[in-house]
Amino acid sequence: MTQPNQPSEYSPGYVLPLPELRAYRNSAGLHVQAVQLTKANMRAVYEWADSKQFFEPAGPKPDDGLVVTGLTIFTADGRRKANFGDWVVRWAVNGTFDRYDALTFGQFFTEVQS
Repeated sequence: MTQPNQPSEYSPGYVLPLPELRAYRNSAGLHVQAVQLTKANMRAVYEWADSKQFFEPAGPKPDDGLVVTGLTIFTADGRRKANFGDWVVRWAVNGTFDRYDALTFGQFFTEVQS
């Protein structure tokens, strides 16, 4: 329960906290903010990246329904699916978003120590 005069997740302009968000840089020295997408932080990443949920069939039959399997991230190159475990980044130079699989992210980005 929120305290009086404290914003709640239903308050206009409220942004869910995203404590996993960290600063990284690539080998060219370009900085990003990045977070690894998980089921636990999906809603906060969804809001931070202004993305959409990605739905897939839950089973082979139409009656099986749909299940969320990640997020659709709107990048400079168009829409890209971020699966759970992928990294969602926001480039500092222009504010655009992108996604990288865990292996690629680990090869090209290092955390910036504050």
